[in-house]
Amino acid sequence: MAQARAIQVVCQCKLAGFSLTTSHANKIGGAFTNDLFRVEDSSSGSAVIVRFFGHGTDQFFDREEEHELFCSVAEVGMGPHMLGSGEGWRIEQYLPLHPSKNQEFWEPNFQNGVLETLAAFHGKMEKVKNQLKL
Repeated sequence: MAQARAIQVVCQCKLAGFSLTTSHANKIGGAFTNDLFRVEDSSSGSAVIVRFFGHGTDQFFDREEEHELFCSVAEVGMGPHMLGSGEGWRIEQYLPLHPSKNQEFWEPNFQNGVLETLAAFHGKMEKVKNQLKL
């Protein structure tokens, strides 16, 4: 039933390229407190991530602060964009990436890429901190 709810949320937001009849959802792993679904439309090929926040997690996170931080990180090009949100859920841009494999960390080009990305992230986070007054 959660897959159907994910599709319904995407279609209610009227995102281009999604329809109730041609969209399908698959639960994906990797989240400790949330349920994540990749919703894809078979006719358009469009895909998004739908995140349902875990029950009771609001006591650990200020959702308004998280919302601002999420948008700010996306704005500086270091994270996915938010495409919609509502009570207990968020729709995020789908980034077709893969988890890093242990063997990749031994490759010098990979190591350099990780270090360059971390440096860029920390540099851009100064801008985000100033925007959010953290």
